[in-house]
Formats: sequence, structure tokens, C-alpha cells
Amino acid sequence: MQRDWIGCAADNFSCIQNGAVVDVDSEVMNGGAFIAKKIEAENDDNNDNNDAQNEVEGILFKVDDATHFELVVLDELSATNNVALGNPVVITLTNPQFQVDANGLNVPSALQGTFEGATDTSQLMPGQDVQIQSSSGGSSMGSPITMTTNRVRLRPTQFTANVSGAPAPPNFTVANLPGLFTSAGVSSILVQTSSQTNFQGGVGISSLADQNQVSLRGLLFKNGSDAPILIADKVRRR
Repeated sequence: MQRDWIGCAADNFSCIQNGAVVDVDSEVMNGGAFIAKKIEAENDDNNDNNDAQNEVEGILFKVDDATHFELVVLDELSATNNVALGNPVVITLTNPQFQVDANGLNVPSALQGTFEGATDTSQLMPGQDVQIQSSSGGSSMGSPITMTTNRVRLRPTQFTANVSGAPAPPNFTVANLPGLFTSAGVSSILVQTSSQTNFQGGVGISSLADQNQVSLRGLLFKNGSDAPILIADKVRRR
């Protein structure tokens, strides 16, 4: 079993603490048992402000301006005042630190450096999955719900699309994207694969062809005026 416990040299179940939020990749065996392949602490450094409170994860659906964007909450990593799953939240950046949760992926240094060097919303786009830690002790009630953050962490995005054109290993392009992307003017995404990419439902990129439907998971980056880039963690041919 592969385990990813940041800052835990024991590399065993002693790393799990009561109340910790974890992300588990697992497989279902023939007898119905779940076998964990990877375990990662979701809120491993929730002591950024020595407080394990007020962390949420969500899908970004709108960038308003240089210091504001909006997301839909998918998960509460810890108790967050006035926020529930499915809530849209307006996020205000204040002296933000941008991070990439590579989760073992080899992210090109240019992409990671550009994202982590951002000081505003210039590297954010609809469809990205991000983790937010409140810098103001929670969120405000009202419509819309608002939250101020000093940390934005990029997490793996998941979506389904169609292969567009013949793959050029190790990469391929997808189109027929979900409306979250197309409504923001994104018509295609370049998918970059590597030896770390877990292909499911096929033998690898050589098994893909134009118009195949694929479900994808990976880190999504803006790429200037070119198509966004997904560093693929998983690719499943439907």
C-alpha cells in the first residue's frame, strides 16, 4: 500500500489521528472489501494559523476580478461557520499564498512556479478544484456568503470529456467539455500524461482514439492564451 502522510516518518497507521480528514484511493476486491492504495492527509498543515478550523474545498466557477472569485463548496475539511456543502461562496484574497498539492505528480516547474508565484486571481479559472483556509475566522452570513483567505491550494479536478483528434503521446486533447468550462470560453484542454498516470479501462494512451469519452482527474492549470493544461493523475476510457 502506498501512503502519503506529509511530515509523518512512521509511514503506517500511527499517522492517523482522531478527527483527521483523509483522502483515500481504494480498489474493491472480489469479496467486496476495499483495499487502500493511497492515503493522504487533506488538512495536514491546518496549523498554518495554528487553528484547525475554517477550511473548505470547492469547485471554482467564476473569477470576478483580481481579488475575488466564487466557488461551490464540495467539502468542509473542518468546521466552518455559516457554510454548508453546496453553498456558493465569494472568496476575497488578502496577501494570498498559492500552493499546488502535487500528490506525487511531477508537475512541470514552469506551471507550478507560475501558479505558486501568483499574487491575485490571474492563475485561477473555472473548473479548478481549490482548498481555501479562512484568514478571518470563518465566513459571513448573508447572500452571498463571503470568506476571506490568505491561502489557495490547487487540488485535483475531475471531469468527463471527449478525445479530440489523434493523441500525440504522451499527450492528447479533449473537447466537448462540461458547461462549466465552455461558459468561460474554454473549448479544449491539453491532457499531459506520464508514467505516473493511472490508466483505467484501457492499456494506456495508445488505446485512445478521436471521440473516445474519457473521465479525467488531475491538476488543472491556466496556460496563458493557449488551452489550459491538465496534469493527469487518472484517465478512464468510458
